[in-house]
Amino acid sequence: MGSIRRKPTLPDTSDLPMVQAEAPRLLAGDTDFLSVVSALKSGRSAAIDGAWGSSAGLAVAALAGQCPGPMLVVLALPRD
Repeated sequence: MGSIRRKPTLPDTSDLPMVQAEAPRLLAGDTDFLSVVSALKSGRSAAIDGAWGSSAGLAVAALAGQCPGPMLVVLALPRD
């Protein structure tokens, strides 16, 4: 017998650039994220654990919008 394969449908990405631009702002309103920002603004260190791949970049972009001045970002590789 033969099988019928459906062509997968792709999501509508017409508004993707807008969603990407809004993502750091949305993250900036998160309670846990605000505690990281507060620590950095008071001169203490902070860590965001478990942010891999693009979510690490998102966290850095959101932090850059909240914390003026130099920032040292250390990212581990997934195998670390």
